[in-house]
Amino acid sequence: MFSLELLADLEEQLTLLEEESPDIKEFARMAFAATNKKLLELKQRATGYAFSGVEEEIDFFKRIKPIFSGKRFYYYQLFHFYSGFPRWGRRQGKAHFKHALKSICRFHPAHQAFCSYYETGSTYLDEHYFTRGHCDIDLLPVEALFLADDSFSSSHDCMVAMILGYDQLEQYLARALERFEAKKGFWDGRLLLNWTGYKAALIELCYALYDSKVINNGKATLKNIVEGVELLFNIKLGNYSDSLDDFRIRKKRTARFLDELKDAFLKNLEGEDP
Repeated sequence: MFSLELLADLEEQLTLLEEESPDIKEFARMAFAATNKKLLELKQRATGYAFSGVEEEIDFFKRIKPIFSGKRFYYYQLFHFYSGFPRWGRRQGKAHFKHALKSICRFHPAHQAFCSYYETGSTYLDEHYFTRGHCDIDLLPVEALFLADDSFSSSHDCMVAMILGYDQLEQYLARALERFEAKKGFWDGRLLLNWTGYKAALIELCYALYDSKVINNGKATLKNIVEGVELLFNIKLGNYSDSLDDFRIRKKRTARFLDELKDAFLKNLEGEDP
């Protein structure tokens, strides 16, 4: 069936996007767009296709379409999870994970009857759940009331998509939470930044940022900036206030690291290796 070709193409696109994306949030954004496009292609193909019978229609809406729409739901949820991720604070970050996982856990109890039906492999209501045109209020989930196109939807294929999407999201978040708890420092789902230069150089940068008044409209204190940099680069700068005197008594270049940054940047602009 045409769906296999579309799915293989989608999986290849998702693999490339994951390799090229700078961070997990941007990957989720692009993956959602790619999945949504493939779902529209699936709709176009299905619109002109005549199912051989009820069994094939059930298979399409119970197994095939939810693979695509489930992925779209997953990437939608993943994008919004990272959009709301706290910028600072490990305690806040951990709480964000916990809240998302609890929200997922509430889905199954809220739809216990259908989730049990689907996950146990039952089939006796398939014709009502997975063929078009059935709108029995006793069996209709509230999510189905907002389906835009009855010709491309059964009453419960959206529910299967949510089950698949939430399962994938739960597995991802559980692994990501383990990584988050195991690491210290700035974390965005993939990247842990560690300062590997001299502490004095970073302290010099902190003083420059403070003196230039470019953070929080000049209202950030030196302590605010140092604490933010320490968290960002996973480092403790210690008694940074003593370093200012050291900078002042340097015999030649008082702002050595800032000069090095400038030199490296200018070389890059001129096309030289920094």
